Amino acid sequence: MRASIQSYLLAEALRYLEEEAATPQSVPDIDKQAIAAGATFADRILVRAANLAAATGLVSAVRQAGRRLRFIVMALLVLCFGIGVGVTHALPEGLPASANVVSLLAVLLLPNLVSLLLWLGLSIAALLQRSGQKASGWLGEQSLALYTLLERRLQADSNRRAAGRAWRGFLTGTSAGRLRLMLISQLCWTSLLIGALTGCWWLLVIRQVDFVWGSTLLTTADVQSLLGSLTRWVSAFGFTVPSADDIAVSRLGTLVSDPDLRRRWGIFVLGALISLALLPRLFACLLNILSISRWS
Repeated sequence: MRASIQSYLLAEALRYLEEEAATPQSVPDIDKQAIAAGATFADRILVRAANLAAATGLVSAVRQAGRRLRFIVMALLVLCFGIGVGVTHALPEGLPASANVVSLLAVLLLPNLVSLLLWLGLSIAALLQRSGQKASGWLGEQSLALYTLLERRLQADSNRRAAGRAWRGFLTGTSAGRLRLMLISQLCWTSLLIGALTGCWWLLVIRQVDFVWGSTLLTTADVQSLLGSLTRWVSAFGFTVPSADDIAVSRLGTLVSDPDLRRRWGIFVLGALISLALLPRLFACLLNILSISRWS
């Protein structure tokens, strides 16, 4: 934890502790040290808070609150990974199984795409307002809400309550904190995508799947154009992809049993997950981390 953030958290925790007790914490020696050590009023407040926090056990409470928050985030990441694996049950059962490739790609890619577009829109809006990151990630907010619920259930003592309020105030009331909540959301999506990629890879290893498509309104040329734009993108990353002829022969009712065609479709689905979902999400995480470094 950065020293500046710890100083902020200790000062806020002490403020909440004094607010709850309806009386200021006062130790004459510590007050004198603060008056002598600080060049400005803000410096004296921080010095007083640090010394009083050490004397009252607030330092330990703030650190423990941070560890509990990290544990909740890790549990949420594991849960998202499990959900990602579960999403791959969109691949149907059967010997051999027959999966609509358009529907499968929509299930695997569209939710992540919508989330990325929302993040991008909020980030652009924040830049235009020139006031730092305004919004925080929804999944990050849920992890904070879960932490708050657990704290209430456990009936924490005054130090623990003050430390929890300080952390919540930092994460929701400062640009650096809101960026951390946004990063938690980005990491949750990344974990979900890794789970989906792992689940798809495993199911394609142990299950024979024929990838098909079918449409009442779209012609073969329409679908070739639609999927062709995706295959060109995925192939640019070195993945094997179906050709235009492969797409044509994969229409429902015309598919022939071809192990090589089946393998090309499988590699394309995995490549689409990596290049169209996972890599953009990792890039978003990197930008979020750089923003945190700027605002911290």
